[in-house]
This record gives sequence, structure tokens and C-alpha cells, in this order.
Amino acid sequence: MRYVFRILLLFLSVSIFHTRLSATHIRAGEILAQIIDCNSLRYRIAFVEYTDLGSTVCPGGGEMDFGDGSEPVRFTPCQPDYYEDLGDLVALNIFYVEHTFPGPGIYVIRYLEANRNDGIANMDNSVNTKFYVESQIYIDPFLKCNNSPKLLNPPLDRACVGKAFYHNPAAFDPDGDSLSYEITINKQDIDYPVANYQFPNVYDLGAYPGATTEDGLGPPTYTLDVVSGDLIWDAPGGEGEYNIAFLIKEWRFVPELGEWVKMGYVTRDMQILVEECENDKPELTIPNDTCVRAGTLLEADFTAIDPDGDDVTISAFGGPFELPSSPASYSPSPDNPQQSPAVTHFTWQTNCDHVRDRAYQITVKAKDSPPKEKGASLVDFKNWFITVVAPEPEGLTITYQAGRKVILNWDDYECRDNAESMQIWRRVDSYPFEPGPCDVGMPYYAGYELIGRTTIDQTEFTDNNSGGGLEYGATYCYRIVAEFPLPNGGESYVSDEVCVTIEEDHQRFGPVITKVSITETDMENGVVELQWTSPFDADPAVYPPPYTYRLYRGENGNKDPDDAVPFDVNDTVYTDTGLNTRDYIYNYFVEAFDVNGSVVDSSAWASTVRLNTEPEVSIIGLVWNADVPWSNNTAGYPYHYIYRNRASDADTAEFILIDSVNVNLAGFNYLDSGQFNQVPLIQTQVYCYYVTTQGSYGNPKVIEPLVNNSQKICSQPNDTVPPCIIEGSSIQINKDIDCRTFISDKPCTYDSYEHLVEWEYAESDTCEDDINSYEIWFSATGDEDDFSKIASVSIKSYTHSGLKSFAGCYKIRPIDRSGNIGEFSEKVCYENCPQYELPNVFTPNNDGFNDMFQAFSFPYDKCPRFVKSVDFRVYSRWGEEIFRTGKDEETSIYINWDGRTSNGTILASGVYYYVAEVEYINVDDALTNQEIKGWVQILR
Repeated sequence: MRYVFRILLLFLSVSIFHTRLSATHIRAGEILAQIIDCNSLRYRIAFVEYTDLGSTVCPGGGEMDFGDGSEPVRFTPCQPDYYEDLGDLVALNIFYVEHTFPGPGIYVIRYLEANRNDGIANMDNSVNTKFYVESQIYIDPFLKCNNSPKLLNPPLDRACVGKAFYHNPAAFDPDGDSLSYEITINKQDIDYPVANYQFPNVYDLGAYPGATTEDGLGPPTYTLDVVSGDLIWDAPGGEGEYNIAFLIKEWRFVPELGEWVKMGYVTRDMQILVEECENDKPELTIPNDTCVRAGTLLEADFTAIDPDGDDVTISAFGGPFELPSSPASYSPSPDNPQQSPAVTHFTWQTNCDHVRDRAYQITVKAKDSPPKEKGASLVDFKNWFITVVAPEPEGLTITYQAGRKVILNWDDYECRDNAESMQIWRRVDSYPFEPGPCDVGMPYYAGYELIGRTTIDQTEFTDNNSGGGLEYGATYCYRIVAEFPLPNGGESYVSDEVCVTIEEDHQRFGPVITKVSITETDMENGVVELQWTSPFDADPAVYPPPYTYRLYRGENGNKDPDDAVPFDVNDTVYTDTGLNTRDYIYNYFVEAFDVNGSVVDSSAWASTVRLNTEPEVSIIGLVWNADVPWSNNTAGYPYHYIYRNRASDADTAEFILIDSVNVNLAGFNYLDSGQFNQVPLIQTQVYCYYVTTQGSYGNPKVIEPLVNNSQKICSQPNDTVPPCIIEGSSIQINKDIDCRTFISDKPCTYDSYEHLVEWEYAESDTCEDDINSYEIWFSATGDEDDFSKIASVSIKSYTHSGLKSFAGCYKIRPIDRSGNIGEFSEKVCYENCPQYELPNVFTPNNDGFNDMFQAFSFPYDKCPRFVKSVDFRVYSRWGEEIFRTGKDEETSIYINWDGRTSNGTILASGVYYYVAEVEYINVDDALTNQEIKGWVQILR
């Protein structure tokens, strides 16, 4: 009910205030929340307020609501917990309160106080406009502790007419969460903007028709960089006081969910004082962004030159200065202006505590000090990004043991008190490289595979290829990388490489398969050429020659010898015929036998090279891969070769070499636009390709390179036929979620819903083969005019987050590789499961318990859910209407009736009757309205 009264008060006459001066004082502010105890969910919450010392009104006296149904807190006027006179008639006041939240949930902390200071240009009647800010905090033990970001640069600044204005809040999240920034509108209450708010550049265009950017090349602009937080108003058109507001949102990546979760936000409501001046801003120079190894002493200089020769102060804000362990510092202090050019020295002794995935942002600010007659000071802002990288693990050694396994050992990790785990990486054949200063973790191009992890306190790992033993004849190389826990995250530099070649093992020496190459592509008469080595290291006294072989063939990834087709072979080469090499991938392995029929050993499985096309407009993309025991991206043989027909006017059927790809740099893909001979691809022409790969075991006893061909495949660069429609019946929304069960344990204020949307084509439908992506369109109402595109995905599912309720409808349309757009599916909708319950008894006796008749707010399974409005009427036993709150009024859906009539008369104890017409949020109109009739007993 208190929110209703707030809104009504906004429309009361200004006569209720004593004077304009005594009713106005607030310039800027924000709410910050700091965790005290993560287990008890106890927070220290600060309202930071900047006030006008020209007013006689004391700061404080406003109301803070914690968003959890508890009683609001009202701060005592004139008694801030921290006070500082900042000069220029501006004071900083901070009010603290400790609060324990009842449980996990998303809470919006709100603060409301009367009133803003007088004369704010870009809103109406600021002197009688309340000041309202809010911050959101997401509490969930699964996501660990959560604090609001700290805003290190104050929200009060000065600007000059005609000069670009710069501001950065210098936000730092103590939990290591990622931050983003978003412009919003200043408010005077919950969801209630100040009257006639205009962004400062928009206001100036109306008030000062000649207003332009500082360079005079266009109208004024007002922008906020979503990543860095740089706010630029280019440029103020006239003198005055302006208020702006923006959100600082915090995001945390949750690996278990595979997505970023919004952890909350802080609203900054700030003021800019604009005046005429004859001044030019200083020019700031800072170092280039950098990466440093933890343990490095980082030193650098910031330099500022003022074109007018005025003194300059340099200050810096950012996370490194706030760290509890070895924080950064700079000198001289910004309290001491320097003659231009000014130089400030930065120092930071980094250590393992500072490692994190994201760069630290330091916002450097240069501010000049002009004579009073020249007007306000001007500033220049620049951001410096520093990434502290974890040191590489050291002392990696390798020991080969019987059973075709290796044991890796390494030294205790330098940052073991901070890191969480050690990644174990492996590849066939050596790949030497030196990471650059910012190259952390294992680079994608190095061809290593992540095969395991250990806890950070372990210094040993055994690799036996998941129990199958490492492959004979191959050289295996290993590196390790330290991994740091979220939310800071981060990976170390990669270790040095160690390698071992798998050789003798209990006098058994397997054949090594070296060739699986397609020489003929056909659906029925395809041909694969195979080759392998003899068990050349076998002891002839134990395994007497000559050797014979049994070759096994599997299809499309099948590696089960019992399901494979066997062939007995007397040589180390074989030609496999009668295959569907156009459509199938074939897998092979070889078993060797001595003259007595005893098994010597067997090779690993190796597959044919599979080539796929991705046609686009005027381009055909190629992608290939092979599942083989050797390495196809090696330092010695990095190039794979691209062959194409229709490359020669003399013979369009002949395949010729058109290009090569360094797969270590570009990966296993290629885009053909006709660049090899500068002849563009013809849109209506079909082109055919195959790829030749090169690889190595890294074993000098095995001849290299290992050369293999893919199948031939054909494609057309520009397909004009749109893909098939997706049937609405194949689209499923939240197939494993029951709405009622889902909300049963959520707080009443919960408003962070999501949909998992999934779809399929019919099994007989071949249209899917050509699809590149799917567009997802959404409407909260289901009306055709309300649908808008929300995402484009390449897989047949999408998670739609950030919804205020479950109600909504989707349509999906496919897009093929040539950019053709298919038709929309039928819309598929998901409905809310609304509920609304009222009690039968309340006791309005002012004892602080059950004083209001209101909808249930506890337990959670009785909360009002998905309710838009409530029209509530109370009747006496004789049918006389004695109280009503209408749905068109600014009232709470909880009702909050105090047991009085509409004219304020206290009702006697007794039974009364009510009718509640509830409007729900749903797509289907038939599910949006409900009439609830009941009785309530007043006990006094």
C-alpha cells in the first residue's frame, strides 16, 4: 500500500512543502550491496548520496526497501554514517544498514527520498520530484557469493558549453564478474520516470537550436560504451544542471549452464553541472594495454599536457587499487596539482592473487585547474587494460611404462594456493611454439587434445589412453596448463612440451596403419587404398615371419571389431572396393599374425578423410576431418591441398590443384571464391572438390608424410531454393518443465523465467542438410504484430532467458547456406500457471502481525503468480459495498486492506464478503480473467 501512497503524493500540490529551498537537496546517488556472511545471506547495504549544501534540508529521511517483503528502513535525517564536504556546495553522505535476506532469490533494493535539487534542466519541476534509485542482487548458493560492483569515480561532474563531456564510473566487481553498461531514465519512484525527462543532447537540441558536437560537424550526441563504461556527451549546448542515469550490470559465466547469468545491477543517478568556460581539456597519454606474468613488478607513467598551460591533476581508478593483496598505487597524489606536462608514476607488484581471465580496467583521469575567470575544469579519460596471467607450470617430465602408458610428473605449481586444477593436453608428434605475452592456455591451432584434469595439489598423471593403451609407433607429446576457479577464472601460460615414442612392450610390436585414402568416389563402386607397416620391431625368434594380416572395416564411426567386416591379407597394402565413398565414412584397423598364426599385435583405428561443403553466395566453403591415430596438423607438414574441377577451360572435368591451406594457422577449412585464378564462381555452376591431407606419427621409423585423399564432393555456390518450413507440431517449449512445480520454491518477487525451445524436422525430410541457421521470433502476447526476432542459432534449440513470465509464443524460420530464408512455422505458445489466494481471517489491531488483509506472500507455493491487476470489493452481510480498490488504480496486487471502509471508518469485528476480479498474464484471452468470491473475518 505504501507504493500507492508514494505515487499519489507525486501529484499533491507544491504547497505542502515549506519552501523551494527547504524541499530540495539531492543531486546524485546509488545503492551498493556488500556481502557480510555468504552462508547467512547477511549484507551491508550503502546508500551513497550527493547533496546540495545550498539547501537547509538534511540528507536522509528516505525509505529503503529490500525487496523481500520485510519492513522498509527509514534513515535518520542529518545522521549519515559518513559525511564529507566536497566543496562547491556539494556534500557526500553515506548511510549504511545491515540486512539478512530470507533465502535465495533476485532482490531489488530500492531507495526513495524527497527531493531532487532545484533547477535540473532536462526534467520538469525537479524541486518537487522525489529521488529514486534501485539496485538488484541475485543470491544463489549455487552461484557462490555476490557483491555489487564498486563505483570508484563519483557521480557528480562539471562540463563546459561546447566541449565534449566524458565520464566513467570506474566500476570494479570484487567477485570478478564481467560488467556491462546501459543508459536508462532517471526515476521518481518504482517504474515511474521523472516528469518529461529528456536525454541531455535531446534537451539541448530543443533549448539551444544551434547546439552541435565539439567539432561542429553534427548535432550533439550522448553515448555509453557497453563494455568500457565510457560515457560521452558531445557536447553540452548551454549552461545548467543535468541529471542522467545508467545501469552497471554484472554477469557471471556458469560452466554448468554453459551461459552467462546476470547477477544484478546498480543504477547510477548522476548530475552534470554545465557552465560557460574558456578552457581546453588536457591531453592524456597512457601505456598500451598489456599482459603481465603474475609476480611481475609493473611500472608505467601517465602523462598529461594542458594546451592552456594550466596545472593538471592525474587520478586513477580501478580494481588494482582496491585489491586486499598488494594493491597498485600511483604518485603524486591527485590532491597535488602538477605543472603541465604532468607525470604520474604507476606501480603494481602483481602476485598470484591477481590472476583472472578478464583484464583489469584502470580508468585514468586528467583534470586541469584553470583560473576562475576561465570557467570549469575539463577532464580527459582513458582506459588502460591489464591482464595478469598465471605463470606456466614447470618441471614436466615423462616416463614410459609397460602396458603402453606414460606417467607425467611436474613440480608443485607456483600459484597452487589460487589455482583449482591442472589440464593435461596431448597430441601426436611434436608441435613447438612459444606463447606471446597474452597467449594463455592451449592455442587452438596447436592440435592438442584435452585428455584429463587433476586437482592442483596433484603432480602426477597417468595416460593409458582411457584403458586402451597408447598406440604403437606414435610419438605422443604433452603439455599442461593451470586452471583457476570462477568467477575470476583464468588459465596459465602453457608448459614446455615433453614427448615419448611408444615402442617395445613385452616383445609385442604392432603394425602401424599409414594410409586410408579414397581413390574413387561413388555410391556403389567407391575405392579406398590402404597401407600399413609390418611389425618391424618384432623379435623373429618369438614371432617368426612371414607375417599375415587381417584388415577390419567399420562404417560411419563404428569401431567394434565384432561388427566390422574382416579381410585376410598377405601384404601390407590393400584396395577396398565396392564402397559408398560418396556418403559413408569408413574406419579400418589391422591385426598382424606370425607364421604360426599367433597374434603379434594390432594397429589403431583410422578413418577416411571426410570433406563437407558450405555453399554461400559466390563462395563455396570446405571443411574436412579424419579420425586417425597420427597427427594431420604437424610442424613439418602443415599444408593440405585443395583440388577442384572446372578449373581449366581446356578440360572442365579434370581436377587440378587450386590452393593449399596451412592447417596450423587456418584449421581444416577453406573458402573458394575463385581467387586462385581470379575467375569468380558462377552462381548456376556445380563445382567438385577433394582434399589431400598430410600427417605424421612423429616416429622416424615411419615414413612421412602420410598422404590421404578425401572423397570428391560437389556443390553449387548460390542456391535460390528456400529451405522447408518447420512444422509447428515439432516445436516443443520447456518439455521437461512443469510450470506449477517450477514456481513452487521461488520467491514471490521472482521474475527471471526462461524457455527452452526445441524443434525437429521429420526423419524423411532432407531439407535439413542445407540449413545454416534458424531465426527465433518471439511475442509475449501472441499477436502477429508483436513478434520480433530475438536470436539466430545454428542448432535446433534455443534458451530464451530474461523473461518476466512464462507466457509467450514463438515462430521459427530456417535459413540455408546460400542465405535463402524459409517460411515461418506456425506459432507455438506457452502459458503461465497463474494463481491467487486470499486468507479468511486478519487482525487489524496494530500489533505488527496480520494487520492487513492481503494475498499470501508465504509459503512460496501460495504467492500471487502472473497477476496483472486485481479489482477488489468488500461487502457487508446486507450486500452493501463498503470498500473497493479498482484495477485501474495504482494499487498493489496484494490488496493490503487495513479493515476500514473506503471513507476511513474502522469496521467492527465480524464476517464480511468480497469479490476479487483478477486479471492474469496469459496469451489466451480465455485464461486471463478469474472472479474469486469469498469471505473474510475481522478479529480485533
